[in-house]
Amino acid sequence: MKGLLHTMGSFLIGGLLFQAGAQEIAISGKLEDQTGNEIPFAHVYVKGTTLGTLTNVEGNYTLNLPERYRSDSIIFSCVGFLSRVLPLQLLTGSVQKIRLEESEIMLAEVVVSNLSAKSIWINAVRKKEENFSTDRFRLTGFYRTTFQEDGQFTRLLEAAVHIHGDRFIKKRAEIEYLEVRKAKDLRENKWQVNDGYLEHLVNNHPLRWIPDFLSTRGKNKYDFTISDILSQDNERYYVIDAIGSPKNMHDAQMLIKADNYEIYRITIFWKPENSGDFSWAWEKKDDSRFFCDEQTSVYEYIKYNGKMVPKRSSWHRKGRVINDSTEETLFHTESIDELLITNIDSKSYKFENRTPIEVQNIYEMAEYFPYNKPFWQTINRPVDSKYFTMAKQKLEEYQPLENQYEDYSGLKATSK
Repeated sequence: MKGLLHTMGSFLIGGLLFQAGAQEIAISGKLEDQTGNEIPFAHVYVKGTTLGTLTNVEGNYTLNLPERYRSDSIIFSCVGFLSRVLPLQLLTGSVQKIRLEESEIMLAEVVVSNLSAKSIWINAVRKKEENFSTDRFRLTGFYRTTFQEDGQFTRLLEAAVHIHGDRFIKKRAEIEYLEVRKAKDLRENKWQVNDGYLEHLVNNHPLRWIPDFLSTRGKNKYDFTISDILSQDNERYYVIDAIGSPKNMHDAQMLIKADNYEIYRITIFWKPENSGDFSWAWEKKDDSRFFCDEQTSVYEYIKYNGKMVPKRSSWHRKGRVINDSTEETLFHTESIDELLITNIDSKSYKFENRTPIEVQNIYEMAEYFPYNKPFWQTINRPVDSKYFTMAKQKLEEYQPLENQYEDYSGLKATSK
């Protein structure tokens, strides 16, 4: 992939889970292109269903399925490559490498009729309400976050959730927490986030708060270029870069389908010079504030019942806490938050929130969920990227994670 997307590869991790019944068939492997390079964030799913997973940033995947799917086929799909369909029975057993044939179209070989990058972008902006779902839906998702303080991993939290909503662009969705587990908080500086970033990934979405690059008011504030043209199964997709002036808070990149201008991915590159004071997102403490130096946000979508719905959201943020009066840096921070959608359906489900209404912080939320080991053993979770693998290894040096989950989840629920 060309353009701005190259700068985000090392920052993002991915995966997808789904909730299945009896998990009796397990497949795992790595998705590569014809030259052996990994293919991140590709779909791996059962043909004719929404059950599946995504490869992580290193191209790895794992998928557990009930026995009833044994005679079905698995589809491997990613924009820029030809999809591949393989019988599930051929994939069981040892870890396998699956290769996809690249279907990228060279820019020099393409005649884009009379469309310019700006006209493609304008059409996508004008049609976003038409292209995104207004139906009632329930998404099953997996949220995880890590936190570093001065280069040391100090926190880890995972949650399985249902997201209930409709009118995705206009209305806020409700989050139903199925299970939450957390490791011990090893930070020296006990700063707390005011809001759970899961709420931000679900509802503070670029299609809701409408930055200039997703509004016609940004027409003269950004330079638009076609940085790449991709295809998948005879469909064409434009990769549009939106580069703002120095006064803009961010640059962006969008993956837009050619025939109907559906937006499949939005990547926001927050400019360091404009990232600035993010103390609104943190508890102010000891006359100091949080300053964000670098942030990359990614939002991906998938089509369901003819309309686009969320698939994956992630934030990668680097910053520092500084003293208000001396401007001295007290400590550096780095965090990654990601929400990965596993399954999509439009049935009507009862919303059952088992946590107190006043609880907002995701780390406090975990204190109401005693660690449920059988749940985490049976649910289909994403493959850890190298980043999350390293985070868990570092936290394990203090105490086995299983013990940490036992000791530091469900504190308030079990206290006398």
